[in-house]
Amino acid sequence: MNKLMRFLFLFITFLMFTYGLYCWNIDHKYISSTTFAYSSGFKLCKGDFLEISDSSDYTIKNKIIYHKHIPMARVILIVKYLNIMLIISLENYQLGEYVDIDEFTH
Repeated sequence: MNKLMRFLFLFITFLMFTYGLYCWNIDHKYISSTTFAYSSGFKLCKGDFLEISDSSDYTIKNKIIYHKHIPMARVILIVKYLNIMLIISLENYQLGEYVDIDEFTH
């Protein structure tokens, strides 16, 4: 029974660790191919829609969102199946939530 308990403990720990890595991994392709709508908290841009790509004013590199090459916020969590992106301001550490506009069109 002791070996079984140790195996279950290690297996559950492994699952939690890999799930944590999955949740904290930021998919740059997903962010660059998606338009986000402001939902609540910290507002990154003046309008209600945020497009992050190499061809827009907002770009992303290593989880940091830049506005015209000025670091503005850090992406802290992406939950694709809920269409949510959480960011935190680098200036005053306010949290902000953006939602994939596909959430509204489906």
